[in-house]
Amino acid sequence: MGEVTAEEVEKFLDSNIGFAKQYYNLHYRAKLISDLLGAKEAAVDFSNYHSPSSMEESEIIFDLLRDFQENLQTEKCIFNVMKKLCFLLQADRMSLFMYRTRNGIAELATRLFNVHKDAVLE
Repeated sequence: MGEVTAEEVEKFLDSNIGFAKQYYNLHYRAKLISDLLGAKEAAVDFSNYHSPSSMEESEIIFDLLRDFQENLQTEKCIFNVMKKLCFLLQADRMSLFMYRTRNGIAELATRLFNVHKDAVLE
């Protein structure tokens, strides 16, 4: 049997789209998703503010979703969201306040204060 050329393979796949899609889904999709989920950190430079590319924005959002999935501590999760939002919005600082009522008196309580892109949760 003769050698198959790249042009012949391309022509076959173009004429058999259903087969190509089924083969890709069966052999490569699970590995691709696994590789994406396996990466632990977004490859974005947070050291200084810059306008992120759409790819960097996607990585940041995906990193946030991964953090939601892995982190059971609400405060830490919100803190990480605020840090990344600070970077995306190029904000100097962010704070989170909570409205609550104690003994019938309404008050505003600070949950997270002075969060910036380089902040550390204490």
